Amino acid sequence: MKIVVSYDIIENKKRQKVIDILEGYGFLRVQKSVFLGDIKIRKVRELLFELSGVIDLEKDALCILNICEKCYGKGIFISKNMNYKMIEEEFFII
Repeated sequence: MKIVVSYDIIENKKRQKVIDILEGYGFLRVQKSVFLGDIKIRKVRELLFELSGVIDLEKDALCILNICEKCYGKGIFISKNMNYKMIEEEFFII
């Protein structure tokens, strides 16, 4: 399943720990605080458990979104870490 993870974490040490966890699961950084990953459903609970052990619910925010294959296929990614991908003809970038 395709998952997008974004976060707003104040402390550098905690933020780096979240980055390390996501990269450990094979997630790719698409923006400074946004990661994209393809993860087996059985691993999602494990990932959530690890991430929840790092963040401070009073100060930090973590957003995890499941993206269906159809919607993912319609995505446009422009990033140094990802190849430019244009799927739908109705999108034009000038």
